[in-house]
Amino acid sequence: MIINATISVSGRVQGVGYRNFVQMAANVLSITGWVRNELDGTVTAEIEGQQAMVDEMIEKCYQGSTMSRVDKIDIRQGEIKNHKDFKVIRL
Repeated sequence: MIINATISVSGRVQGVGYRNFVQMAANVLSITGWVRNELDGTVTAEIEGQQAMVDEMIEKCYQGSTMSRVDKIDIRQGEIKNHKDFKVIRL
């Protein structure tokens, strides 16, 4: 079953390769959606995929990139958007 989740990641997650890390993990796990920096210093990602792969993706997001530090992740379930790929959105 395909699910959609939007996650908001707090910590040291900007300027440390976190978005690229998320994109690489998404590609490995066949997750679609997007990731972007927010003005408040958090990173938001919308992820879609099989339940097990989304769960694994969230675990990867907790781990983060080498130089990042994840303090907290808020997760909201959403409606399926049928994303075709996974993009890094730059503001």
